[in-house]
Amino acid sequence: MEVEGWLTEGGQTGQLLREKDWSGTILGPPDKWPEALRALVSVILSSSQPMFLAWGPERRMIYNDGYAEIMQDRHPAAMGESFDVVWADILPVVGPIMDRGYAGEPSFSDDLELSILRNGTPTETHFAFSYSPIRARIGEVAGVFCSCIETTQQVMAERNRAAMEREYRAAAELVSLSLDSGAVIGTWVWDIDSDTLRGDARLADLFDADIAETASGLPLSTFVDAIHPDDQPRVMSAIAHAAENPGPFHSEYRVRGRSGEYRWVSATGVVTADQAGRAKRFPGVLVDIELQRRTEQELRDTIDQRTLLAHELDHRVKNILAMVNAIAHQTFRPPATLAGAAEQFSQRIRALARAQDILTRTSWTAADILDVVRSAIPTALVHRVELVGLPIRLPAKTALGLALAVHELGTNAVKYGALSNDTGRVSVRWSLDGVESKNGFTLRWVESGGPPVNPPNRKGFGTRLITSALEAEFRGEARIDYLPQGVRFTLTSPYPFREST
Repeated sequence: MEVEGWLTEGGQTGQLLREKDWSGTILGPPDKWPEALRALVSVILSSSQPMFLAWGPERRMIYNDGYAEIMQDRHPAAMGESFDVVWADILPVVGPIMDRGYAGEPSFSDDLELSILRNGTPTETHFAFSYSPIRARIGEVAGVFCSCIETTQQVMAERNRAAMEREYRAAAELVSLSLDSGAVIGTWVWDIDSDTLRGDARLADLFDADIAETASGLPLSTFVDAIHPDDQPRVMSAIAHAAENPGPFHSEYRVRGRSGEYRWVSATGVVTADQAGRAKRFPGVLVDIELQRRTEQELRDTIDQRTLLAHELDHRVKNILAMVNAIAHQTFRPPATLAGAAEQFSQRIRALARAQDILTRTSWTAADILDVVRSAIPTALVHRVELVGLPIRLPAKTALGLALAVHELGTNAVKYGALSNDTGRVSVRWSLDGVESKNGFTLRWVESGGPPVNPPNRKGFGTRLITSALEAEFRGEARIDYLPQGVRFTLTSPYPFREST
């Protein structure tokens, strides 16, 4: 079929959609599709995030490359097929969710477990998703839009972490068993009254003491000096307790040998008492546990790393889905037309994606404010926008919020403000305490040279995003002034941002 402008993107699924004969479906050929449907399909195909649309009473599916990866062997047959047919194996779970969507009720979940047939085998999977009803006219739901992310790997990573914790406990039990039957590297007998500790040659070698003198007997302090300084207080406290309370003794600590290196040992003994109950003798053995200790630490490090990774991925997924869900909910609400809302939704998602690209380059730690602001301004008009300020690093979620707000300011400037003609300009400046602001951080957006400004009759989603959302993210104050000579936006925040180097 002839390719129209709205149907030129989408990678493999876009090509599949263009080549498919739609005349045999209830949707009919794409050039006859309603404008609203075409606008939504364009949004889906141009996005890298997994998305699909179920349209019409038969819930015919249209999806992008990201969602095709989730469907695996159901693709490409699923394109244009009924949602109920494509997902027949999990319809008892996802069917009611889709039903609620067609009834006008949005749905959101950050962890839905599904047993999906993949290559003929039931496979446990996990998803985070949002379902948003799409109304062709007020009161009538024409379809359901879904944005989702498969979180199976994250869930499995968390399970692996729990499994490693069980392995760690098992390893600890093995360590305990090895202490009972492990290689003895020294023996001693300490006469408490005379403070004379006698040991074998292995003990002398371990503590870098003279073998003959150790056999004859040395004060306990001679051997304590070789114990790691961080361990000495704990070991001496345990010895003092054993001397006051005769009975079994056990302690683990590090000892400095002849090479100057420390190694972990386990000391096990028993304090015997006379008839009066006073501690008299303290015999014991030392067992080398360096390998066990090293293994335990490696297990802990691995568990900590996997836990950190799982939590970080979970945090990112929830933040992204929450923003997409909020944008979809606010953009498609009445009285906005579906075609206009779809275009706004596409632009906002792309602004969010550009900010995410910046954060990806820094492993989602922080983003430079100049990169964030520049990415949210239309490329063709960036030469008419002055950007001046210190190199400040913004936390990830704060950067995403600022990117969306600047996108809204830029969109309004192109439609109604300084960037709607050929001569207008915008100045964006930001600073830290000691320069312009007494509150810690200030950002100003000042338009000039545009047509006279008239305040809007109502506060839309863009205005709410610019003010309320930024005030929450920056913990400060955001204000928009509609002056005749141009819009002015001011953001002040006590947030302790720091100039980056």
